[in-house]
Amino acid sequence: MLRSLVGTFCLFGLLAHCFGEDPSGSCSNTQADVHDPDGSCVHDEPDQQALLQTRRGQSTEDLAELSSDGSDSFHHRRRRCPLHHQHHQHHEHHEHHHATQAPTQAPTQAPTQQPVQLPTTSAYPTPGTKPPTEAPPEPTTTAPMSTEAPPEPTTAYPTPTTAYPTPTMHPTRAPPEPTLAPVIPTLAPPLPQSLWPRMGLTHQRCPGTSSGDHVDNMTACQAEAEKLGHHFYSFKPDISQVPIVEPRPGASLRGMCVTASNCSKPVPTEENWQIFEVPPPGHSYCFAFHQTNTGDQAVPWAVVKDLGWEDASKQFKALGAANKGIIIDMTTSIEQLRTVNEGFQWKDIVDIRKRCGIWNQTSLLPEQAVTCSGEGPDNRPILQTQNMTEADYDDIVGRIGFAYSKLPQTCDTRTCPRGEFAGCALRMAGHDFMDYQDGTGGSDACSDMEAADNAGLAECLFSGETYGGLVITLADIYKWYCHRISLADFLVVAAEGVMNILRPPGAQAIDFKSNFQWGRTTAISCPGAGAHLPDAEKGCSEVERIFINNMKLTEREAAALMGVHTIGRTRLENSGYDGWWSDPTNSRIFNNNYYISMVTKGWIPKQTTMNKHQWDRADVGRALPNHEMMLNTDLCLVFIENNPVTGAVEPVNAATHDCCAWLDPPSNNPGFGLTDHPQITQANGGLHCGDQPVNIGFESRFKCCDAVGRNAGNQNIDCGTPFKQFGFAVNDVLDFASNEDVWLLFFKGAWGKATTNGLSGLHPLTAR
Repeated sequence: MLRSLVGTFCLFGLLAHCFGEDPSGSCSNTQADVHDPDGSCVHDEPDQQALLQTRRGQSTEDLAELSSDGSDSFHHRRRRCPLHHQHHQHHEHHEHHHATQAPTQAPTQAPTQQPVQLPTTSAYPTPGTKPPTEAPPEPTTTAPMSTEAPPEPTTAYPTPTTAYPTPTMHPTRAPPEPTLAPVIPTLAPPLPQSLWPRMGLTHQRCPGTSSGDHVDNMTACQAEAEKLGHHFYSFKPDISQVPIVEPRPGASLRGMCVTASNCSKPVPTEENWQIFEVPPPGHSYCFAFHQTNTGDQAVPWAVVKDLGWEDASKQFKALGAANKGIIIDMTTSIEQLRTVNEGFQWKDIVDIRKRCGIWNQTSLLPEQAVTCSGEGPDNRPILQTQNMTEADYDDIVGRIGFAYSKLPQTCDTRTCPRGEFAGCALRMAGHDFMDYQDGTGGSDACSDMEAADNAGLAECLFSGETYGGLVITLADIYKWYCHRISLADFLVVAAEGVMNILRPPGAQAIDFKSNFQWGRTTAISCPGAGAHLPDAEKGCSEVERIFINNMKLTEREAAALMGVHTIGRTRLENSGYDGWWSDPTNSRIFNNNYYISMVTKGWIPKQTTMNKHQWDRADVGRALPNHEMMLNTDLCLVFIENNPVTGAVEPVNAATHDCCAWLDPPSNNPGFGLTDHPQITQANGGLHCGDQPVNIGFESRFKCCDAVGRNAGNQNIDCGTPFKQFGFAVNDVLDFASNEDVWLLFFKGAWGKATTNGLSGLHPLTAR
């Protein structure tokens, strides 16, 4: 989204939802329908077996020639293909739960320039009021754990060796009573009463030759700047935290401090620096706070608009420990201060901006939300790349790899930081180019972040992945290039970099760079873009609409582009779907496992708690809790079934078909199941449905459909016929599962088309 990309992750989503989420996904190659108007099944083939034998004997170069005319030789003619079993009755019933939401309450506003009054139920002092007569207990601050030992504490300011000169005493008389109060030396500048606003975003500092001095907290750094008459200071905490603020007076957050009299050209940095400045004249601010009651029931955000900085800052510092607060500059729309609170979500930021009156329909477009270093015009990214070299391309890929390497390698059935970051990058690029239609849209870095199918993309791009205090976002990485390279070009390179970073150990890199062309323009408006994204519930009809009709891909290219689903996951909170397209090991490797999983595992329909329909892994090898799934837009490429009402043969759909999708293992029967493709089972570690292959028919069904229970051996539960399937892309899927090189050949071609659709005037990379 790389909080995702479906993010997903639906990568590109025929899940237009998931990633950054994680990496959510994209879709496949498809023909409009797989049945004639009379309801009978049709399948493309002049002679299936002859073509299969011919195709398997051809080289990669031969295959390239096969598709050079934009068509697939498997789809030249149609024949009728009745199902070989009687349709079964429904045996399972699904339950779904409806999430309920409390009605939105109107925000509470205090008069302009007046302190905000928190609810009287709070155990904390109300901002702007006098403290209680009894002194509260000393606050304790628990610093986040760090993998590095903290630095030895040092004295922030030198302590005088002698505070006062020793007086000369008369030996026979007592010293006279002092007539003046003693002067206490100042060991540090007085603490400021109000904080300074933040300039720009994170990961930047004012230029300077000094690496900085250790101070007790951000307030002490500001005090030092005031003492020296400097208008800027940069602060970096010893323990990585984002955002960097000191929400309450006296909070201990030791860190490095650099002050400066001028900061016209801030320097991006990988370290967690931020810059704070003297409040600029003439700006007004919006202060928003949010309190949690004792019962953990959320209270609506309350805002006070049009405040001066001093008033906004004082009310911010008076927040109680359980409250969340934020200040936004209403003049520039830049966020200034935020409490260190992991409870902030992107929807909170959207709500606050709406209540502060600085929101419009384009506010969530990437071009509006991504900023660079500096103020004014220097804060905005360039809209079109003016020149891009091979070194620029390599540098972007290198920084993506550096950020990826910072994340934990942990990857299990519920979490996979590296896989989710990679999925975020792929989902961002995929959801960007999937909105192409009739010459508009495409790879222009313009995605409607409020569209339902883009749920999670904002978190993917701006919030990123957070683990142990470490935050990795695509937006922060882009800061290094935003004055030279358009966001539209950057998102394509970032996705290409991720795919190579995730190639299997020892595998040859995919040569995207030699074909990359720069010059994409970042769009500042894309009305209706969200409506052009695919709906996974509808299955293969959406594959045809988006990939074939709109993006002008061939069926084989569409099926190849779906391979990005090998990385990433879907999330309930984003798309309504839940799970990964692969096992934990392969979910962070860019390979052809997506196709292998589709045909070597068993799948049954499931309705999620968000009333969406997906296919869950059903065989004896499934993990518990189960996390592997496929969407209708995935399995429809291979499997068919009778419509339960009309009896017509159609692509499988988890909403209407209560069946188990699987294929027979290799056997002595040519043309049956995976017999003609022994490489697929070999690539799956010799496993079929999570175990060693057994006899076709009853024994294999019992193993592949294990989750069905006692009826697992009944052939009426089969989707179509396990010895022969007729999905419109079944031959492409089997080819790609058998030979990764064949898949990559067609994937590169499809990726090139998808990322250049509708664009003219692009240029190849210039030499270093």
